[in-house]
Amino acid sequence: MKSYQVKYILPNKALLLSFGCLLPFAAFGIYLELEMQTGKTIASIPFLIGTGLAFYFIMFYVDGEKLIKISDDLIIADGTTIKIKSISSIKLKDDSPEFIYLKVFTNSGQNLSIGTRTSDKGELLKLYEELKKAIQKHDKESHQQIMENKLIYDTPWGKLIGVAAITLMVFILHNQFFTNNPAKSLGGFFTALNCGTFLLYRIFRKNNNR
Repeated sequence: MKSYQVKYILPNKALLLSFGCLLPFAAFGIYLELEMQTGKTIASIPFLIGTGLAFYFIMFYVDGEKLIKISDDLIIADGTTIKIKSISSIKLKDDSPEFIYLKVFTNSGQNLSIGTRTSDKGELLKLYEELKKAIQKHDKESHQQIMENKLIYDTPWGKLIGVAAITLMVFILHNQFFTNNPAKSLGGFFTALNCGTFLLYRIFRKNNNR
């Protein structure tokens, strides 16, 4: 039986903590400026503090380490034992620039979800490869197939999304630099550019995680 020590994170918890820090500090900064008439310089201090804390929770926060053990027949995590033969499907969710998840679904509903940061994905990907080997062995011996669910980006629909994203980015680029539209925003342009670039990279890259 092989063991993997995964630095795990609950992404929803990280997002809640991030917004939980940002919003109160931002609201306090607005209160200082509008109600207390402190001026923008002092009022920006709470916003900067909240932004710093939010950045920490999004980029660096982890919940701890989780020991996962796996053999040809079992996978054990947090005291929960799942038999390989009871697995109905698995999914590797790697469509976030910060987080990656391995999800294991069973016929009994006893599911397992393990999330980590992309910067710490090494152990999780080793576990994923070992799980695929166990599943392939099971499929060969039992003549039954455990499915691996693909993300939409890894299907033909993903290429259509990519084409739509390219079209949208060209439109935004034209609107930003070749029109006199008063609603255009340089910040919005760079935000859309960064998001679009990551999306296109995720769709059209050679997927080394699989």
